[in-house]
Amino acid sequence: LIREVNVLKSFPDCDYILQLVDFFEMERCCVIILPLMRDSLYSVFTRYRFKLDDIRVIITQILLGLQKLHDNGYVHADVKPENVLVDSEQKEKKWSTKLCDFNWTLKLEPNFKRPPKVQSLMYRAPEVLFGDRYYGYQIVMWSVALIFLEMVTWGHFFMLPSNNCTPHSIESEVYHTIQVCRLFGQPPIEMGEDGKRNKWTLL
Repeated sequence: LIREVNVLKSFPDCDYILQLVDFFEMERCCVIILPLMRDSLYSVFTRYRFKLDDIRVIITQILLGLQKLHDNGYVHADVKPENVLVDSEQKEKKWSTKLCDFNWTLKLEPNFKRPPKVQSLMYRAPEVLFGDRYYGYQIVMWSVALIFLEMVTWGHFFMLPSNNCTPHSIESEVYHTIQVCRLFGQPPIEMGEDGKRNKWTLL
């Protein structure tokens, strides 16, 4: 929570990043007060088919929020529909889009290794999936591209192996990696940690 509060404090005036109203501690818990947003992009998926104009506006606002983060050295390492909050005037569908959930947000420093496990599995970039510890802002664009595809096709681009699997299981991670390899081929050798292919080469 402290990381999230620090990020939110850094962007008090950005229209595309959820703003912090207040933050305080109570006994054994921390309380963050945030503005009310009606929906997440994920919840809107279930009941509304986006028009091309909707997609253009929402994706543009997501990119503007990410650009603000990137200009200040941050990378949002968990971009997914659940972490994109949306509000709209129902009659005219004037979308207001804000990024939220900055628990995995990183302050990128040159020549320092990044955490190996970031991003939700279904939106995890190949650089992270294959063990590159020097990834940068480009991992976010993979997630945004998947959100764009899902808005256009009205469905998940990548799926879990079965309804019984969770995104956190090794079975799901292996299955997801196979899907990425089938679509895009084996990663280049430099993508592995320290320039060496890792265990995923066996796929």
